[in-house]
Amino acid sequence: MAPAVRRRPELCHNSVMTNTILFVTGNKGKVAFMQHYLDDAGIDIAVETVALDIKEVQADTALEVAREKALEAFSILKKPLVVDDSEFRIIALNGFPGPYQKYMVHTLGPEGVVRLMNGYEDRRAYFVSNLVFVDADGSLHEFRDDPFNVTIVEQYDDSVPDYAWGPLGKVCIMEGADKVLSLLAPEERTALEKKRGTVDAYQRFCVWYKEHHA
Repeated sequence: MAPAVRRRPELCHNSVMTNTILFVTGNKGKVAFMQHYLDDAGIDIAVETVALDIKEVQADTALEVAREKALEAFSILKKPLVVDDSEFRIIALNGFPGPYQKYMVHTLGPEGVVRLMNGYEDRRAYFVSNLVFVDADGSLHEFRDDPFNVTIVEQYDDSVPDYAWGPLGKVCIMEGADKVLSLLAPEERTALEKKRGTVDAYQRFCVWYKEHHA
């Protein structure tokens, strides 16, 4: 495998802002949810996106991947930052694809994921986000979701809009919802999480950040 090419960081928000937090990601959905949770927690800080080409290690869990990404990003930027990596586990497939969800979706597409479930009565699955924050001294702080339970739809609907977090949002219905993730507003998702009593990794990070930095 060819080594990853490191390119100059692209700051997607106004870099003159001082009250910001760096989020190393190219995923606009993650950024929007992070900003939503910061605002909801009363933390007056803007999320600043930094796009980096970082080598993605092969590992058994997304947490291991997030740790390595965070350390490499910190070695480049030399500033406090946050990285998120998630895994998607299908109950009937013994937890597949786990941390390899990106490869699965890239290979099969969301429609292919639905076809993969043909013949399975149990269509339950769950996401787990792993958020890693690197402090100014290079120390890691890790925050993990309660399992985010979903059901994979039985038929793919091509008219469903794209989901900012990724294609799986077009074919997964959150526990307690009556529509796929692509159609849920952040406020609806937050309300459902509160109703179910689950805690998001981003929420855990905001509580910790408010206590230690805000």
